[in-house]
Amino acid sequence: MKPKLLYLAVIAAGIGGGAVRGLMNGRVFDSQTGLMESGHPLTWTLIAITAAAAVASVFTRLDTGKNRALPSNLLKPWVIAACAALGVSGVLGVVDAFNSGSPLTSTILAALGILTAVVIAMLITSGVTSQKLTQGMFATVPIFWTCFWFLSVFAENSANPVMMSYLYEFLAVLFTMAAASVFAGFYFGSVKTRLLGITVTLGLFFTFISLTAPVVSLFINAPSSGVSAGGILRLVFSLMYLAAIPALARDAAAARDGDGGDGADNKEEESLDDILLEEKEDAAD
Repeated sequence: MKPKLLYLAVIAAGIGGGAVRGLMNGRVFDSQTGLMESGHPLTWTLIAITAAAAVASVFTRLDTGKNRALPSNLLKPWVIAACAALGVSGVLGVVDAFNSGSPLTSTILAALGILTAVVIAMLITSGVTSQKLTQGMFATVPIFWTCFWFLSVFAENSANPVMMSYLYEFLAVLFTMAAASVFAGFYFGSVKTRLLGITVTLGLFFTFISLTAPVVSLFINAPSSGVSAGGILRLVFSLMYLAAIPALARDAAAARDGDGGDGADNKEEESLDDILLEEKEDAAD
């Protein structure tokens, strides 16, 4: 199977895995205690899907050329829409904090989300041919936000004895943070296309699971995993941002290459010429 088809297969597996995870809310987890039935077939099915996706992600190749999944003319409105979702999520979080006395961590997470939405919107509207260092610093902001989101999920579930009830949201945030970190490196000469492919693919996989599961739970009248409207919008931003990263990274690498950056000496890293060579190979296929 071609690497691009594997990429699409992993995304489909994320949706299927989310459906399984939603069914688990009604059939595996006890609605009263929150504990899960040991050795249930649905649990093993989800584990098998996850293992297959993890293996497939190693062989995927992100589409960075002119025929990429997210065309250049859609990139800006796509990212702005993602930022709007994150901004609304932050506003909802701040309002909820004032109305219900939410913990300080929730307020900080909401505020950082609003800041990240503004910064990413500025990054996409400023263009990639000017102020490259500033843009690179802008690209690091989502790393700090996802890092705090990661710690927030961990803190909220630190006393939860059932890891499976929050594991997939945990992994969705983790791989979003990893993908944002690898992407930011493109502005500073650290061009690692294969690592970016793995982190983006797995980030999309776990985010699709985290988004699909509550929807399926709703349809079967099963208890949901407790994801709030703000949490859903954060996952929507994560999904849309991950989908845009290949196009953003390609443009960032092109801008850096045009700026005469020294790049990196590590043999594992790929230059823009390597990316263009991959595109020619794809065209030959």
